[in-house]
Amino acid sequence: MDMPIRYGSYKTAWRRLRRWQGEGVWDRVFTALASMREHGRVCVDSSTVEAKKGGEMIGYDGFKHMKGLKIHVCVDEYSMPLSIALGAGNEHDSKRIDELLDGLEEAPKELYADSAYDTEAIRYRLSSMNVEANIPVNPRNGRKPIQYDIEIYGKMRSAVERFYGWLKSFRRIIVRYERLAATYKALITIACITIHLRYGI
Repeated sequence: MDMPIRYGSYKTAWRRLRRWQGEGVWDRVFTALASMREHGRVCVDSSTVEAKKGGEMIGYDGFKHMKGLKIHVCVDEYSMPLSIALGAGNEHDSKRIDELLDGLEEAPKELYADSAYDTEAIRYRLSSMNVEANIPVNPRNGRKPIQYDIEIYGKMRSAVERFYGWLKSFRRIIVRYERLAATYKALITIACITIHLRYGI
């Protein structure tokens, strides 16, 4: 285990990581920090990470040509994570948006996402929440183009990409070695807490 000796036994640290995850400690800290952010404009997206040892929630991402899982996130316009979710690598991006929306402390005013999220169910859910959907139409869906703010869309896409750049600067996140999804999510949550403390306050 690559951990500085000043932190004590890595076995003790690992047990506390797992215990505090089970007790919801990491989630409560993350939620408290996320609740301090404005929820006006948000952007959702996912990113696939390779899984070296297999485990829970693993699937083959044909687009990325790798076996792994997807990290789904909802960020604000300053790249701060507001909610996170995990999904298998072969799962469609749109499948976790309900989990991301349910994880928000309040409904946003505007939501930005790429055309993978262009489904009737998602647009209906956002409309029912009085959330303005800024999502390009997927040409394969055969619908007429829907107007959205292209300039702000580009800025919000940059915001979510910046978040993933920060997240993947953590060596324990960039490749998944944990077999248990809950353990890996604990590490992601701690990284998100660190991002809030480092860049958001």
